[in-house]
This record gives sequence, C-alpha cells and structure tokens, in this order.
Amino acid sequence: MTRESESVNIPRLPPGYTSWLDYALECIDMRSLELESLFTGDSVFDRDAVRLAARQELDNLRNKAATLDKLLAAGSAEFPSGKTPPL
Repeated sequence: MTRESESVNIPRLPPGYTSWLDYALECIDMRSLELESLFTGDSVFDRDAVRLAARQELDNLRNKAATLDKLLAAGSAEFPSGKTPPL
C-alpha cells in the first residue's frame, strides 16, 4: 500500500519558496476574515498580525520536528539494533 503523498505528482515550487506551506502562508486569502470583522465590529483584524501568527506556528512545528529528529538520531546511535526508547 502506498501513502497518498507518494502517489501524487507534486508540482515544482514557485521561485523564492522552500515549501508549499511557506507559499500558502504568504498567499493566504484573508478576505473572509476581513469581511467578518466588518460585520462583527472587530476592528482588531490585521493581515500582518495573522501572517506573523501563522509564521510563528509553522516555525514552532519545524523546531519540534527538528528536535524529534535529533532525539531519534541519538536513540538510533545509542540503540543500534533499531530499538529506541519510548518517547
């Protein structure tokens, strides 16, 4: 059985982007949020603040993944038989 991501032909990234998540973050459509804020009276909506919050969330996920990779690599070195300690 193949994973779904293995069977999809992923298009080439646009120039200047290292991942589709980075591209999506920069191109996110916030019109619906802006319209909603007009009707709810929420004047705090700020495109830059939303982008910054999303960028921070993505960066946090990447940092956690890097930490996990380091832990798994250390576990593999410590347990060469392939058995790693539970996380």
